Amino acid sequence: MNLFRRKQKTEERAIDEILPSKMKLGTTLFTDVFQFMLNDDFVFKFDIDSFIVESMSEYRMHGTNFINLYLKSEDETIQFLMIELKEDNSVEKIVFFYEYDDVEPDDDEGWDQWLNDENGYIGAEEFTIEDDGLDKTFINYYDKGRIEFEETLFNESGEEIDSYNSMMSLYSRDVDHSNEYVYLSKVETEEEAFISISIGVEISLNDLK
Repeated sequence: MNLFRRKQKTEERAIDEILPSKMKLGTTLFTDVFQFMLNDDFVFKFDIDSFIVESMSEYRMHGTNFINLYLKSEDETIQFLMIELKEDNSVEKIVFFYEYDDVEPDDDEGWDQWLNDENGYIGAEEFTIEDDGLDKTFINYYDKGRIEFEETLFNESGEEIDSYNSMMSLYSRDVDHSNEYVYLSKVETEEEAFISISIGVEISLNDLK
């Protein structure tokens, strides 16, 4: 599913100057996430190790600044790095995500199941994925709640390539002294709206080559 539609060029952005050189827009990244596939306790199943940093966005969640770096690889699913920043804009945490599934509800009742303020999946205290016949439960990273924001993506030239409304919650669970994450979001563009379920694992800056 393609999120990106080209727009006219805007004022050049220099936001990636705060990121390490290996994570700049337009660079090629290498990282080995195959190690997580060797453990059946992980839902995470993704074995591509080479990516081009294609675009980026920034947003604020519960008082913390984040950057999403969207990646391009031989796999057509959405892949991105969610980078949590410290107050001085240095990197606090990096999570590699790939889109595990997407859902397009058929009617209002279907959307309500995901978006209801009281008991919708997005923003709930827990989110459960059935994996190989087992229920694996992720806990809301911020106890309960969700954020809504307009996400604007920029490419290497500072050109705005997309802007869309997003509602999301972040979930996590412990797996063998590591963390696995779910980035659960509603994405709405001019052409379509859908629910995106992305699975992620925490990696270090040293894991990126």
